[in-house]
Amino acid sequence: MKKVNSKIITGALTAMMVLGLIGCSGKETPQSLLADMAEKSSEIESAEMNMKMEVEAGGEVMGTAIDMNIKLDMDIQSTNDPEAAYIDGKVLVSMLGEKETTIMKAYTVKENDVYATYSQEGEDGQWYRIESETPESSGSIDLASLKDVYESFELEEETETFQDAECYVLKGMLGGDTVKDIMGSAMDAMGDSSDLFEGTDWDSAEIPMKIYIAKDSHYPAKITMDMQAVIQAVFEEESTGIDCNTCMMEISYTSYNSIEEITVPDDVISSAEASSEAAAADAEEDGSDAGIEVSDEVLKGTAQESKLGNDWDSMTVAVNDTVLTFPCTYKQFAATGLVLDPEGSITEDTAILAENLEDADVQMSDDDSATALVTFYNSSKEAVKVSSALVTGISVSDFDLSDTDTKVVFPGKVELGMKIDEVTAVYGEADETYDMTDTAYSIWYLSSDDAERSIYVEYNKDDKKVVSIMMEYLVW
Repeated sequence: MKKVNSKIITGALTAMMVLGLIGCSGKETPQSLLADMAEKSSEIESAEMNMKMEVEAGGEVMGTAIDMNIKLDMDIQSTNDPEAAYIDGKVLVSMLGEKETTIMKAYTVKENDVYATYSQEGEDGQWYRIESETPESSGSIDLASLKDVYESFELEEETETFQDAECYVLKGMLGGDTVKDIMGSAMDAMGDSSDLFEGTDWDSAEIPMKIYIAKDSHYPAKITMDMQAVIQAVFEEESTGIDCNTCMMEISYTSYNSIEEITVPDDVISSAEASSEAAAADAEEDGSDAGIEVSDEVLKGTAQESKLGNDWDSMTVAVNDTVLTFPCTYKQFAATGLVLDPEGSITEDTAILAENLEDADVQMSDDDSATALVTFYNSSKEAVKVSSALVTGISVSDFDLSDTDTKVVFPGKVELGMKIDEVTAVYGEADETYDMTDTAYSIWYLSSDDAERSIYVEYNKDDKKVVSIMMEYLVW
């Protein structure tokens, strides 16, 4: 739960940047309406839209009742030529009686054959600049492809009014894999980067969707999706003890072809340049790489052990025959044979915001059925690519490694399938324990002024066998 807020903020910045420009053209049918909407897309040069998402969830964790509400509200402007976007929005997180609102703004423009994203968190926060060869925050939505799945929709008998426009309403149930393809990087960003959709079985998911199409223009007016069942399935799979009550996403379009140009204000550019210069000055004074706040040893990855440690806080893990010591560099991590999931939203070039974490799916290069979840950490004051970040943790489950030859072994030769009593005999009594519905957790951790080491061991209550293990080295 501790990562939900920052990840949703990061995911929101990524998802809202350049939502794809889309459009729509006897008796109307789902087939004719979706075909017309696809044809209209070629006419759109700019668009203004709003995206909202609201999640309500609750349950009990470690004996504490938790009610959580997350509201995301983003206004988006985008142009097609030149390709650019601007967002202005906020995220409100309410949990355990506390409320936190984060204001965010971002620009994406093309500068000298590269894409530059200027982003700000907080009303008076510093601006930061990220540069990439492709739009780092493309967030495109391919609604034109809906014409290929028109049979999944029915046309409601009555039209509805939305924003003073009479609209046809198409209602349908789409497979999760289709929705993920249509939503593209917007779904990846809103889901994977916030962890809300992490672990989703998209192939088996069924997602209710409504499309509101303006009767006079056949442009899309609004799209809604009910993601509650998707999130609930993820929560149940992970035995979080939390139930998702609602998860609604709504995209509404307020105008088309009304924006002439999107430019980055001079004061934003100056602020971003100042932040880069300050980070470089700090780095020179500290004698470390640009923007790094922690010691050289942590920045470069700790010294790598050749053998698996005996104590859990050795922060060692063996992936088949290769031993890692956390925190390690991306290059050291890649030596295990683990690679980023090629179908995932996180790539080597994905930017991680300053002092932020990013969880990513990985798999064995020679066996894509062997998967795991790793944590990348950017300890600097500037955004960096995943390939420049530290790897600070790994999480595996019996589901991840079932029917594979890959073995992941933790300190003291602890691994999946052992009895929890065997783990306790090696690590000693846990510092903390708590029960879920069908499973329980034993947690060991050590905290210092600049870091925390921890290992979470989840086991079934009935047979006491370990079903998941997470090791993490958090730096602050």
